[in-house]
Amino acid sequence: MSGTSRAASLGVTARALRYPLRANPRRFWIITLVLATVIGLIVTATLAQARSVVADLGEREPVVVARNRLEIGRVITSGDLELRQQPVGWIPDGAASNLTEVIGMSVLTEVAANEVVVGARIGDDDAAGRSGLTADERGVAVAIPAGLQVTEGDAIELVTAATGTSSDANEAGTLNVRGRVLTISEAPSASSAGRATVAIDIEFVATIAEATQGGNLVTVVLAPQ
Repeated sequence: MSGTSRAASLGVTARALRYPLRANPRRFWIITLVLATVIGLIVTATLAQARSVVADLGEREPVVVARNRLEIGRVITSGDLELRQQPVGWIPDGAASNLTEVIGMSVLTEVAANEVVVGARIGDDDAAGRSGLTADERGVAVAIPAGLQVTEGDAIELVTAATGTSSDANEAGTLNVRGRVLTISEAPSASSAGRATVAIDIEFVATIAEATQGGNLVTVVLAPQ
């Protein structure tokens, strides 16, 4: 073989090695078809799995959801609630599906914001009494100052502590509202505040709401003996 022929042969071989699919169109289309088939099978399997999940969850139905946190003893109003559509598989047992069956009820166990309202967590005034509240009391959530030792049943007095976050904040001071500790959701430590629900006379609920909206933190002190 001459030098020219040998060089030409080597050039063809090099191009074939460098561009194997271009040099063999049939192989290119076979590989393309195989890849397309594999991708199609993966997509089909994914869609089938998604349909299976939807089938397991079931159809969507309306449920009553709390717009904001509902404290123990609170009388639920329409502004506290909204209807949302949720898959049947995600709806807890006893979930309320109609606003009218919840409005006017008292909260027996605290309901978190965006949580589905279930019948076991709410009740009428008789049920509220069984939660530790009398018919004339309501529960409100308040802060417990760091280092203050309180227990359930302790007599307390509510005070305000200006947060400085609002130009409307009142000066810190007593609200002249007395009550008792109903439950302690977060015990205070030596360096951090806690949270509690306290039972107060129903006529003072608006006073507490006004103080909070005025930019103040409502907290507790032990009532003088």
